[in-house]
Amino acid sequence: MRSIKRVNRRSFLVGTLAVVLAPPVKVQAASTVVGPIRSVQDYTEAIAFARMRNRHALVDVAADWCAFCKTIDGQILVHPRVRSRMNDFALLKIDVTAWTAENAELLRYLNVQGPPTVFIVETGQGKEVPGSRTVGEFDVENLVGRLEIAR
Repeated sequence: MRSIKRVNRRSFLVGTLAVVLAPPVKVQAASTVVGPIRSVQDYTEAIAFARMRNRHALVDVAADWCAFCKTIDGQILVHPRVRSRMNDFALLKIDVTAWTAENAELLRYLNVQGPPTVFIVETGQGKEVPGSRTVGEFDVENLVGRLEIAR
């Protein structure tokens, strides 16, 4: 019994030192990211997964060949104002880079013409939030406003 106490005490001291001496860690906003989604089945599974943790999901329809899609990923979604509001949202990344029959069926299912298209879905029913869809270019303020309304 005595050796167990010594090990526990040593573990406690080592653990405490590790925490105290560790460099500060910048905590990022945590949202559920699901993707790449490339078919109706992928999408329905993603909604079901997101439903477990999030009331809403931001659906991002993108492709590697879409120039503004790169702006969405590299500037808009990473913006601090967007990230702080995305805490309560899942992010569903639909990839239509390879134009396949499954991609075409998914776009018909979602009533999407192509990328870039972004909209918000209520995960409980899987229905799009009215007025949340943007087709084409938008800015940080536009997305922040839509995320606020859906909350």
